[in-house]
Amino acid sequence: MPAPKLSFELNQELDIEIALEFQRNPEHAGVDFWQDRALFHHPRLRHADLAEYVHEYYREHAIELERRQKEIAAMYRKNPAEIERLQNLFKGYAWPAGKYICYISIFDFGPRFLSEKTFQVFAFGDDRHILFTIEHELLHFLFYAYCQKKFPHLFAGANTESGPFWDLAEIFNAIVQGAKGYPDHRDSIRKLKRHWHGDVDEWIREATS
Repeated sequence: MPAPKLSFELNQELDIEIALEFQRNPEHAGVDFWQDRALFHHPRLRHADLAEYVHEYYREHAIELERRQKEIAAMYRKNPAEIERLQNLFKGYAWPAGKYICYISIFDFGPRFLSEKTFQVFAFGDDRHILFTIEHELLHFLFYAYCQKKFPHLFAGANTESGPFWDLAEIFNAIVQGAKGYPDHRDSIRKLKRHWHGDVDEWIREATS
Protein backbone atom coordinates (compact mmCIF):
# COMPACT_ATOMS: atom_id res chain seq x y z
CA MET A 1 0.00 0.00 0.00
CA PRO A 2 1.49 3.40 -0.93
CA ALA A 3 2.52 5.77 1.82
CA PRO A 4 -0.06 8.45 2.65
CA LYS A 5 0.35 11.87 1.09
CA LEU A 6 2.32 14.04 3.48
CA SER A 7 1.63 17.79 3.73
CA PHE A 8 4.23 20.31 4.90
CA GLU A 9 3.13 23.34 6.91
CA LEU A 10 4.37 26.11 9.19
CA ASN A 11 2.60 26.56 12.53
CA GLN A 12 4.07 29.08 14.95
CA GLU A 13 1.37 28.54 17.58
CA LEU A 14 2.28 24.86 17.69
CA ASP A 15 5.94 25.86 18.04
CA ILE A 16 5.05 27.95 21.08
CA GLU A 17 2.91 25.19 22.62
CA ILE A 18 5.57 22.50 22.22
CA ALA A 19 8.42 24.76 23.32
CA LEU A 20 6.54 25.59 26.52
CA GLU A 21 6.16 21.88 27.24
CA PHE A 22 9.88 21.22 26.81
CA GLN A 23 10.76 24.34 28.79
CA ARG A 24 8.74 22.95 31.71
CA ASN A 25 9.86 19.31 31.25
CA PRO A 26 13.21 19.33 29.43
CA GLU A 27 14.64 15.89 30.29
CA HIS A 28 13.66 12.87 28.21
CA ALA A 29 15.59 9.59 27.84
CA GLY A 30 18.89 11.19 28.80
CA VAL A 31 18.55 14.33 26.66
CA ASP A 32 18.02 17.91 27.85
CA PHE A 33 15.74 19.06 25.05
CA TRP A 34 15.46 22.66 26.23
CA GLN A 35 19.20 23.20 26.51
CA ASP A 36 20.34 21.12 23.52
CA ARG A 37 17.50 21.67 21.07
CA ALA A 38 16.11 25.11 21.92
CA LEU A 39 18.70 27.31 23.64
CA PHE A 40 21.53 25.97 21.50
CA HIS A 41 19.81 27.40 18.42
CA HIS A 42 18.10 30.35 20.13
CA PRO A 43 20.31 31.62 22.99
CA ARG A 44 18.24 34.81 23.31
CA LEU A 45 15.47 32.66 24.78
CA ARG A 46 17.36 32.59 28.08
CA HIS A 47 16.11 36.12 28.73
CA ALA A 48 13.14 36.51 26.36
CA ASP A 49 9.42 35.85 26.55
CA LEU A 50 8.89 32.66 24.59
CA ALA A 51 5.73 33.61 22.68
CA GLU A 52 7.05 37.06 21.78
CA TYR A 53 10.33 35.58 20.62
CA VAL A 54 8.64 33.01 18.37
CA HIS A 55 6.31 35.56 16.78
CA GLU A 56 9.22 37.92 16.15
CA TYR A 57 11.35 35.12 14.72
CA TYR A 58 8.62 34.10 12.29
CA ARG A 59 8.19 37.71 11.15
CA GLU A 60 11.90 38.27 10.61
CA HIS A 61 12.54 34.92 8.89
CA ALA A 62 9.26 34.49 6.99
CA ILE A 63 10.86 34.19 3.55
CA GLU A 64 13.52 31.79 4.77
CA LEU A 65 10.99 29.57 6.55
CA GLU A 66 8.71 29.41 3.52
CA ARG A 67 11.70 28.51 1.36
CA ARG A 68 12.69 25.70 3.73
CA GLN A 69 9.11 24.45 3.78
CA LYS A 70 9.20 24.03 0.00
CA GLU A 71 12.71 22.56 -0.02
CA ILE A 72 11.89 19.94 2.60
CA ALA A 73 8.68 18.94 0.82
CA ALA A 74 10.55 18.54 -2.47
CA MET A 75 13.35 16.57 -0.81
CA TYR A 76 10.90 14.12 0.75
CA ARG A 77 9.05 13.54 -2.51
CA LYS A 78 12.28 12.85 -4.36
CA ASN A 79 13.36 10.16 -1.89
CA PRO A 80 10.62 7.50 -1.54
CA ALA A 81 12.87 4.44 -1.33
CA GLU A 82 13.41 4.34 2.44
CA ILE A 83 9.71 4.80 3.22
CA GLU A 84 8.97 1.91 0.87
CA ARG A 85 11.55 -0.25 2.65
CA LEU A 86 10.13 0.55 6.06
CA GLN A 87 6.49 -0.04 5.13
CA ASN A 88 7.41 -3.37 3.51
CA LEU A 89 8.57 -4.60 6.92
CA PHE A 90 4.90 -4.66 7.95
CA LYS A 91 3.82 -7.05 5.18
CA GLY A 92 1.11 -4.95 3.58
CA TYR A 93 -0.37 -3.59 6.80
CA ALA A 94 -2.44 -0.50 5.96
CA TRP A 95 -1.27 2.91 7.09
CA PRO A 96 -3.47 4.17 9.95
CA ALA A 97 -5.82 7.02 9.10
CA GLY A 98 -4.78 10.55 10.00
CA LYS A 99 -3.88 14.03 8.80
CA TYR A 100 -0.24 13.24 7.92
CA ILE A 101 1.20 16.72 8.31
CA CYS A 102 4.87 17.54 8.77
CA TYR A 103 5.20 20.85 10.60
CA ILE A 104 8.38 22.78 9.87
CA SER A 105 9.66 24.05 13.23
CA ILE A 106 12.23 26.59 14.40
CA PHE A 107 13.09 24.19 17.23
CA ASP A 108 14.83 20.82 17.10
CA PHE A 109 12.41 18.95 19.37
CA GLY A 110 10.89 16.59 16.78
CA PRO A 111 7.70 15.53 18.59
CA ARG A 112 5.04 13.35 16.98
CA PHE A 113 1.30 13.32 17.65
CA LEU A 114 -0.04 9.80 17.21
CA SER A 115 -3.75 10.56 17.30
CA GLU A 116 -3.50 13.03 14.41
CA LYS A 117 -0.52 11.46 12.60
CA THR A 118 1.39 14.74 12.58
CA PHE A 119 4.90 15.69 13.68
CA GLN A 120 7.55 18.41 13.62
CA VAL A 121 10.99 18.61 11.98
CA PHE A 122 13.69 21.22 12.50
CA ALA A 123 13.70 23.70 9.61
CA PHE A 124 17.43 24.31 9.72
CA GLY A 125 18.79 20.83 10.32
CA ASP A 126 20.98 18.92 7.92
CA ASP A 127 18.86 17.73 4.99
CA ARG A 128 19.80 14.10 5.56
CA HIS A 129 18.80 14.34 9.20
CA ILE A 130 15.51 16.01 8.29
CA LEU A 131 14.71 13.19 5.88
CA PHE A 132 15.72 10.66 8.55
CA THR A 133 13.36 12.36 11.04
CA ILE A 134 10.44 12.28 8.62
CA GLU A 135 11.02 8.56 8.04
CA HIS A 136 11.43 8.04 11.79
CA GLU A 137 8.07 9.59 12.60
CA LEU A 138 6.21 7.80 9.81
CA LEU A 139 7.73 4.55 11.05
CA HIS A 140 6.33 5.33 14.51
CA PHE A 141 2.82 5.67 13.08
CA LEU A 142 3.06 2.23 11.49
CA PHE A 143 4.73 0.54 14.46
CA TYR A 144 2.30 1.76 17.12
CA ALA A 145 -0.77 0.90 15.05
CA TYR A 146 0.65 -2.49 14.07
CA CYS A 147 1.53 -3.43 17.65
CA GLN A 148 -1.90 -2.51 18.95
CA LYS A 149 -3.60 -4.47 16.16
CA LYS A 150 -1.42 -7.60 16.14
CA PHE A 151 -0.57 -7.77 19.85
CA PRO A 152 -3.54 -6.32 21.76
CA HIS A 153 -2.75 -8.46 24.80
CA LEU A 154 0.54 -6.55 25.10
CA PHE A 155 -0.29 -3.06 23.89
CA ALA A 156 -4.03 -2.30 24.06
CA GLY A 157 -4.39 0.76 26.25
CA ALA A 158 -0.64 1.07 26.81
CA ASN A 159 0.83 4.54 27.27
CA THR A 160 2.40 5.73 24.00
CA GLU A 161 4.01 8.87 25.45
CA SER A 162 6.23 7.34 28.14
CA GLY A 163 7.02 4.00 29.69
CA PRO A 164 7.71 0.56 28.17
CA PHE A 165 5.69 0.95 24.94
CA TRP A 166 7.31 4.31 24.16
CA ASP A 167 10.74 2.85 24.95
CA LEU A 168 10.09 -0.14 22.70
CA ALA A 169 9.05 2.05 19.77
CA GLU A 170 12.18 4.19 20.06
CA ILE A 171 14.42 1.14 20.36
CA PHE A 172 12.78 -0.47 17.32
CA ASN A 173 13.27 2.66 15.24
CA ALA A 174 16.91 2.96 16.26
CA ILE A 175 17.61 -0.64 15.26
CA VAL A 176 15.71 -0.55 11.97
CA GLN A 177 17.12 2.84 10.96
CA GLY A 178 20.66 2.09 12.10
CA ALA A 179 20.70 4.99 14.56
CA LYS A 180 22.28 5.45 18.00
CA GLY A 181 18.96 6.23 19.66
CA TYR A 182 18.52 7.99 22.97
CA PRO A 183 21.30 7.64 25.59
CA ASP A 184 18.98 5.86 28.03
CA HIS A 185 18.09 3.25 25.40
CA ARG A 186 21.55 2.33 24.13
CA ASP A 187 22.07 -0.74 26.32
CA SER A 188 18.68 -2.09 25.21
CA ILE A 189 19.44 -1.27 21.58
CA ARG A 190 22.66 -3.29 21.73
CA LYS A 191 20.85 -6.20 23.39
CA LEU A 192 17.77 -6.27 21.17
CA LYS A 193 19.63 -5.62 17.93
CA ARG A 194 20.76 -9.25 18.07
CA HIS A 195 17.14 -10.34 17.68
CA TRP A 196 16.43 -8.26 14.57
CA HIS A 197 16.34 -10.44 11.44
CA GLY A 198 13.84 -8.44 9.41
CA ASP A 199 10.68 -9.92 10.97
CA VAL A 200 8.70 -7.41 13.03
CA ASP A 201 6.50 -10.01 14.76
CA GLU A 202 9.47 -12.14 15.77
CA TRP A 203 11.34 -9.12 17.11
CA ILE A 204 8.37 -7.91 19.17
CA ARG A 205 7.98 -11.35 20.73
CA GLU A 206 11.67 -11.48 21.62
CA ALA A 207 11.73 -7.91 22.91
CA THR A 208 8.73 -8.43 25.18
CA SER A 209 9.51 -11.94 26.43
